[in-house]
Amino acid sequence: MQEKNRILTFETYNTNFPQKYENDDQNGNKGIGLENLQKRLSLIYPGKYSFTRGYENKMFHVKVVLQL
Repeated sequence: MQEKNRILTFETYNTNFPQKYENDDQNGNKGIGLENLQKRLSLIYPGKYSFTRGYENKMFHVKVVLQL
């Protein structure tokens, strides 16, 4: 997590993410945590955030950037 010039960036990698989900699209996640995160960001920071997730080197990756 880093804050610079009123921009907060949070980035995490999960090396234990099940491989069977690698081919799911951005909206095909099986849990509710990431969906809830995106909804809360939309409510609290409308138009002032970016939220990305995906796979990189066999690891699940999430990045959230907020304009404070």
